[in-house]
Amino acid sequence: MGCPLGQLSFLSLVCCVFLSSTALLAETPVGAVKSVRLNAFVERGSNETPVEWRHQFVSGDTIRTDANGRMSLTVGNSTVSLGESTELRILGSDRLQLLRGSMRMSTGPKVEVETTHGIVSAEKADVAVQVSETGTQVVCIEGLAALRNSTGQTESCLSGELLVMRPGTAPRQAQLADFRTVALWKNITDPDQAPEFQPFP
Repeated sequence: MGCPLGQLSFLSLVCCVFLSSTALLAETPVGAVKSVRLNAFVERGSNETPVEWRHQFVSGDTIRTDANGRMSLTVGNSTVSLGESTELRILGSDRLQLLRGSMRMSTGPKVEVETTHGIVSAEKADVAVQVSETGTQVVCIEGLAALRNSTGQTESCLSGELLVMRPGTAPRQAQLADFRTVALWKNITDPDQAPEFQPFP
């Protein structure tokens, strides 16, 4: 038995409103550019475009800097700075994925950063994260952060401490981050003060 024309029209209208609302929600900005130095790009779906001033980001965007690029952006209540040759995916206003390279974040309420080797969590802290094929490093510039692997093994760090996690191992405290290391990370977006990758201790 078919539906009356009036009911079909009403159902069509409801479907259109629902689909429009879903699309709008998916495109709701969760972040925006603060500054860009040289080359940075954003991938959304199958399109990649240069990052420009006042660019806004949505969940699912992947941001890349090239060998000379640096940028800072807001994501939710946090400020994130990206170094050279870095790739960051925005999963939400409080969840990021650092695929490679280096970043620094001054967080609001709890923020998590996924890496190939584990998850970094921080709340109202100033934290630097670096990812390479050999592992993940976390520098606690100020506040408290934690690093955990896929089996739930967790290690925490306080201001001035450094965490290291190699593939397939538990996170560990490596050493205190010296003044020079912390100072370099505080200037991550400055091309003249770029923190260069240091071998894991």
